[in-house]
Amino acid sequence: MKLIKHYKYIGILSIVLLVFILIILFKSDIPIFKSDKKTSSGSDNQAINTALIIDSELHKEEISQLKQSVADCSDKYDKKYSVFKTDDYNGSYEKTIDSAIKSGATLIICPDSTFEETVYDIQNSYIGVYFLIIDGIPHNSDASDATLNFNSISLTFSEAELGFLAGYAAVYEGYSKLSFVGVDNDIKSLHYYYGFLQGADYAAKDTNRKDIHISSTFTSIEDCDISLNKAYASKPDVMVICDEELVNKSLDFATENDVKVIACDDSYPKDNDNIIANTVKNYYLPTYDYLTKFYKNNFEAGKIIEYSTSEEAVSLVYNTSSFTKFDSKIYDSIYQKLASDEIQIISDTTVSPEEIGLTNIKLD
Repeated sequence: MKLIKHYKYIGILSIVLLVFILIILFKSDIPIFKSDKKTSSGSDNQAINTALIIDSELHKEEISQLKQSVADCSDKYDKKYSVFKTDDYNGSYEKTIDSAIKSGATLIICPDSTFEETVYDIQNSYIGVYFLIIDGIPHNSDASDATLNFNSISLTFSEAELGFLAGYAAVYEGYSKLSFVGVDNDIKSLHYYYGFLQGADYAAKDTNRKDIHISSTFTSIEDCDISLNKAYASKPDVMVICDEELVNKSLDFATENDVKVIACDDSYPKDNDNIIANTVKNYYLPTYDYLTKFYKNNFEAGKIIEYSTSEEAVSLVYNTSSFTKFDSKIYDSIYQKLASDEIQIISDTTVSPEEIGLTNIKLD
């Protein structure tokens, strides 16, 4: 009996020892205990962690930033990703996303506002899949509802700060008559506009000027030719044009009338001598930042997260040959004030422009 009891204890100790050894080996770098997760563009049949959906309408610079961000972060955390092009699925966002999910992706990155309605429609259809939309907020077809499900994340940029930088640069440089042209019923255009007004006002105060006149026009893309002529009727020194499509349709007008343009269009400077400055959003930074949190399982979902000057995610690119008074020193100074919250911008569009405390400029 004593011998049987003795063997019983030996058996228990053996099992405990075996479990302990397995735990040590599992945490080691021995390949047999590691899953073979490789960062790739989907060239094999392994399940992927992350899918980046690319629309051909995206700018090459933005596509490059997104791809590099996903690749860098996935390499760092030994995760596998794949890039899916909507062109390969007859341009269908839904088909492309469905294919990515069938490949095993648990995070779908949708990189611009054109995905807003698609993400809104499908966010409730997939359990265990997260949707990361960059520079957009999911909403229904008439924009009457913008509810984010628990598995949707919206990364946005501060258009108000970008507008502020544009307005500040124009007035600090010495321009007196400014005309803002934005898209009607577009919240981004309004945020740019509110920031633009406050930036112009702040620069007028810094330069002790009271001769700044600002006019504004909001138009549909279809009626932009009429609206541009209306905006140019007062012969402004600079036209600040918001929205990429509107800017593209304005280039010939700017050239024909030899008018200076600051483009608030979320993209990159165009090859046009009349564009003296351009607002830019950094797609790499927020994508990498959120992916890091996702891979560490320390992420937030079901909410809107805004990136701004505080994270160096937005900036103004300006043609130094077109600016003499507004230089890098002035730019860095005002940028730091925004980043440190020394300057507070009102972006609540339920408040009228006349009520946001503009004391140094005149609205025409």
